[in-house]
Amino acid sequence: MLVESLGGCGEVARPTVDASSLDAGPKDGGPPLTDADADAAPTSVDPCGLPSGASATAPWPMLGGCAARPGSRKDTRAPSGPALGFSSDASSLGATAPVVAEGGVVVVGTSDGRLLAFSASGSLLWSAPTGGPVAASPVVLAGGDVAYATTAGKLGRVRVADGVAGPSAAGAPGPTALLPLADGTLAYTALDGKMHVAASADLAELEAVDVDSTVPLTLGVGGAILAAGRDGALRKVVRGRAPEVWFRASSALTSSAALSPLGVVLVASAAGRLHAVSADGAERWSAALEGTAVGAPAVAPDGSVYVATSEGKVRGFDRDGKEGFAFEPLGVAQPPIVAGGGTVLFGAEDTKLYAVQPSGRILFAASLRSRATSPAALGANGAVYLATESGVVSVGP
Repeated sequence: MLVESLGGCGEVARPTVDASSLDAGPKDGGPPLTDADADAAPTSVDPCGLPSGASATAPWPMLGGCAARPGSRKDTRAPSGPALGFSSDASSLGATAPVVAEGGVVVVGTSDGRLLAFSASGSLLWSAPTGGPVAASPVVLAGGDVAYATTAGKLGRVRVADGVAGPSAAGAPGPTALLPLADGTLAYTALDGKMHVAASADLAELEAVDVDSTVPLTLGVGGAILAAGRDGALRKVVRGRAPEVWFRASSALTSSAALSPLGVVLVASAAGRLHAVSADGAERWSAALEGTAVGAPAVAPDGSVYVATSEGKVRGFDRDGKEGFAFEPLGVAQPPIVAGGGTVLFGAEDTKLYAVQPSGRILFAASLRSRATSPAALGANGAVYLATESGVVSVGP
């Protein structure tokens, strides 16, 4: 694998890629998937078609695109070019990863204790106080509210249409991004390593279960919740049952899990490996990352997977774990996302948003004017939104 790093001003990284390794056809080479029990995944699944409590009409209602957190949605498209749409111009904003509600409303939480909503053209629609810093990305719920959690643990809801505050309640300190479930609850992990479950209606806590995890939870097939543990265990949690260790790595799991359209779960570990776990809990394959993962992997609609690393590369693997993509901007990249057509999108420390095809051909590198600080989110019209050191920025459509 050859990678050309950024050269002089205006030049971009151009990876040399064996495009044949990205063949989207079915292959052998891993243990067969099985649906022998109710919790097992089929060989084909729409990760964003699983029942959840997130808005079904929002283009990108939560971190990872939907409750299965694949980092992609098959019904989205990438921007057609590098034109900057808008920039919020707020240097002290400290914004979370954006979410995109119905109608193209873009919502972020901020370190100064607000939720902000922007129109698709960048106009500030409303600003709602949260009572404390918001570090975890909010979530757009079915019914038209956005839910958030402050770093101190307060849970709250705000109406997307006008920013009017709804119910709030005390939660656990240090919460991760909320996971909205189809049974009318919200689940999240916190600094205490527990999975906390609150009622969506009034946000009152219902239970707390020890899963030894401090990364966002993921919805799996069959309604099970996937918790990636500091002890290396990937646990399945079904409410009313004790957590089940489904897979165990040799080191701590450092990313949330991502569900593939093949029914395979991808998760990264502290040992610098990416693990692909089959429906029966067996490791289908694992791959070295040459560094540790930065955030969660993103899974394309064809089953290929991409992950940013601490060594400054975004690496890509086909559905069988064969590497076929490596891209190196100047500085560490934010976690990538994948548009419906397969375009890989990520911002980086070099103040650019990259759009790269699975073949490795770069489509464009858009100037963000400051460093990217979050994964991107896709709107219904092909625009992409992300947080930077200077505020919230859009590129495209």
